[in-house]
Amino acid sequence: MAKNRLTLAATLLFVVCFVFTDKASACMCQMPSTVLGELERSENVFIGRTQNVENTEWQFNGINRKTILTLFKVEKVYKGPLFKGETIKVESGCSMNFAGYKIGDQFLIYARKAGEDQKTKEAVYSTSCTRSNTLKNLTADLEYLNNIDKYLGKTRLSGTLRQRGDNVIFPSFENIKIRIRGEDFYTETETDSNGFFEIWDIPTGDYEVAYDVPSDWRIGTVQRIPYHERPLNKNTKNVINAAVHSRSHTEILSYLVNDNRISGRVTSPDGKPLENICVSMHRRIPESRIFSSSRIVLTIRDLLSL
Repeated sequence: MAKNRLTLAATLLFVVCFVFTDKASACMCQMPSTVLGELERSENVFIGRTQNVENTEWQFNGINRKTILTLFKVEKVYKGPLFKGETIKVESGCSMNFAGYKIGDQFLIYARKAGEDQKTKEAVYSTSCTRSNTLKNLTADLEYLNNIDKYLGKTRLSGTLRQRGDNVIFPSFENIKIRIRGEDFYTETETDSNGFFEIWDIPTGDYEVAYDVPSDWRIGTVQRIPYHERPLNKNTKNVINAAVHSRSHTEILSYLVNDNRISGRVTSPDGKPLENICVSMHRRIPESRIFSSSRIVLTIRDLLSL
């Protein structure tokens, strides 16, 4: 049996992308909601600044609960009985953990009272798993909350571009062209420096929202609020399906990932294409850098004939 072996070594850029949840996503086990929906279902909505984060336990219904409690100083109240200057404790739960941020960072918090520590008699709050985050990540929420009298009851389509993972940094979220196309409606807009866009008084109906992102990037995942099972259009790259309803808000959160690809052609020494070639990729860097961009060696060998 003749056996041919061909080895080709090449140095390529290989990017590993992983999906991460936001560090500040607390949990009330509800489906994602728009900013107005979150405002309506939350008992307390406020801007707070972190004062302290500690691993501790608090007693609820006679049971000691081990958790991470973050002490917030309230700076502005949009809803609820809290007042400016008050300090409150917020419980970490599910995927929420404020410990990854600096003391003094500001957050927009959607919260409910989780209970009362029976030892200290202090209230403990739990935040919503959909929207609580840093002020930087919730500029769209702040725009709405600070101008709610002007916006309430209007039809609105908005979206925010974010990056998933940080192995390669997206150059700029500003001035990304957005094309919005419906059956009898078409418009274009651009994102601001935070990757945010919005259209007001848009006719109700189904739309395709297309993003003009650089060719080496693509929209990897999408969260459409209110919830939609398949918002990403599988037939066209970087196009999202959106349904707009009268006097309501539809929001699109789009997460960009780097779209580097590895491709090539395998030929014999005389230039003929080779079929049934197995291609394997091997890292040339320490395993400790698995989340970073890395260089690999591409080796190719013939599959053995039976």
